[in-house]
Amino acid sequence: MKDMTTDGVSSAYILTQSTSVTELEHNLSSTAGDFVVNVQPISEEEDLRNLSESEFIFIQIPPEYDEKAFYLLSKSCQFESLPNGVYGLRRLDLRFLYEAGIPYTETR
Repeated sequence: MKDMTTDGVSSAYILTQSTSVTELEHNLSSTAGDFVVNVQPISEEEDLRNLSESEFIFIQIPPEYDEKAFYLLSKSCQFESLPNGVYGLRRLDLRFLYEAGIPYTETR
């Protein structure tokens, strides 16, 4: 039997369908050596939405809202604060800024 590895796989979060679910689980779970990648196949729209909401993104807040945004986020969620009003947070946590009327732009 051929050894299965994770060579060439860019992400454990691969959208799969039907029989490929079984193949990917076997291939990713049976990695060579001590390193094992836990695989959670995404086959339902709800799974994909949950993954998208937990995505970590970076945003920039206008200077006039920076203080308010920092205070709100520090009370509501975990985030990273970088220079020039740039914050790193989960996509789901953007709701706190939206509800407070704080504008932002996504950065890369």
